[in-house]
Amino acid sequence: MPPTDITFRKELLHVFARCRKEYLKIICATVVMLVLASAYLLMRQPHFTANASVMIAGDTSVGGAAMSLVRQFSLGNILGGSGSVHDELSMLSSHTTLMGAVKAVGANTTYTLRESFLSRKNVYPATPVRLECNPAIPDTLTAPLLFKLSVDSHGTAHVKARKGFRSIGEASGTLPLTVATTFGSFTFVTTDSVMQLPLKMTIRTTGYSRAAEELDRRLTIDIPSKLADVVSLSYESPNRQLATDILQAIIDEYNRRGIEAKRIRDTQTLSFIDDRLARLTGELSESEQGIESFKQQNRVSDLKVEAEYMLGERAAVDQELLKAETNVRILQLTKDFIDDPANSANFIPLLGLGESDTEAVTAYNDLIMQRINLEKSAKPGNPALERLNTQIDGMRAAVKKSVERSLENARVTVERLSVKNRSSQARLDAVPAQERTFRDIMRRQTVQEQLMIFLMEQREETSLNMVSTLGRGEIVNEPYILTLDTESSPVTVLAAAFLLGLLLMPLKWYFTPLLRLTPPT
Repeated sequence: MPPTDITFRKELLHVFARCRKEYLKIICATVVMLVLASAYLLMRQPHFTANASVMIAGDTSVGGAAMSLVRQFSLGNILGGSGSVHDELSMLSSHTTLMGAVKAVGANTTYTLRESFLSRKNVYPATPVRLECNPAIPDTLTAPLLFKLSVDSHGTAHVKARKGFRSIGEASGTLPLTVATTFGSFTFVTTDSVMQLPLKMTIRTTGYSRAAEELDRRLTIDIPSKLADVVSLSYESPNRQLATDILQAIIDEYNRRGIEAKRIRDTQTLSFIDDRLARLTGELSESEQGIESFKQQNRVSDLKVEAEYMLGERAAVDQELLKAETNVRILQLTKDFIDDPANSANFIPLLGLGESDTEAVTAYNDLIMQRINLEKSAKPGNPALERLNTQIDGMRAAVKKSVERSLENARVTVERLSVKNRSSQARLDAVPAQERTFRDIMRRQTVQEQLMIFLMEQREETSLNMVSTLGRGEIVNEPYILTLDTESSPVTVLAAAFLLGLLLMPLKWYFTPLLRLTPPT
């Protein structure tokens, strides 16, 4: 057998022998450990863990849809989470939100009731005595203040105030009792809760900011799943009601801040919309007056209808002008035919003549026909033939004057129609420019009308958003206690203390010689 094993057996036998000889020490050590474990169980306060879950709802206010589109392409969404949820997570866990929750619950002040020598109990919210002070004190207080309150069986109260180990005030008397300190006056008043005398309490108060920092240390806010817009909250506290109230206050404060921020944003948006609507109403009135002035200046009611009418009128004028010019040419040919001496014995053609001219020419042609017939039988110098020639010459002169008069009238008609044609053409030439100007005016009016409709819709939507009291945090799981006690069970603590008590002295006897580097005696 190796020398090391022999030495270990000898030391172990020596420890067993000493245990049989000094068993009373082992019993005393075990009793001491059990007493210490029992004191620990009596003095320790339970720790309750409260959980809650909040779903971040989408922003349905003005501009919310556009922001949603932006967030869909954000880097947070590419990584698997929603950028808006991470933003709201920062808002939910912000120092300002925690300060608001602390102020709403009054968590900056804790009330601990001394039930026995070793037993302490957090009496939130049913405290028999409440601490009151100037509201400005917790806003500026940076250090915790401790108040020891005792009330005897006769109702006489005594209060000692400390900051750390330094006494800052003391008072005695009946409740309500005021203590003057360097930080201000603090008053202790009774509540509706039953107060059992004698009473001993420890009241600790601090500023909202410091209490929010202390709250943040025991608060856990996380996103359990990157696929859902849900935020989980967890908080540990020695008081079951305080744990759930803190989480509910955080959610309420978060929603309140969101509603307040949305209301401020909606108020600013509404002010902008009202101002823009007022200006747009004036601009739209100017556009309508511009349309009215344009129609009056150009003497049109409907530019499209007027253009169609002018096109029809132009076509009719063109047709009349063509007819009149043709008539002038025909009359000119007839006049030239009459003026030619070679045609003195010929028939005058009946082309383009008026009714009176046609009758005169017809009568003239009849005389020509009579002379032709008479010349067949009569000899030159015949008196009847001479009279007929004289009559024909007179008639020819009358026809010539009539044709000249008709030609002059036809030329006047052509000039008149030409003027009318040029006027119609000028009006038609002005239509494109008028149409462009009119289109610009109408386009501006249409844009203004559409913008006014849009702004009025946005105004109604914004007004509805302003009266909405729904926050973005929709509660999935209301605050609830996850476990009754996060500490070890009393049986486990006592069993561990009993086992440690049994092994304490043997271990001491075994290791002490080794530490001294001397063999056991």
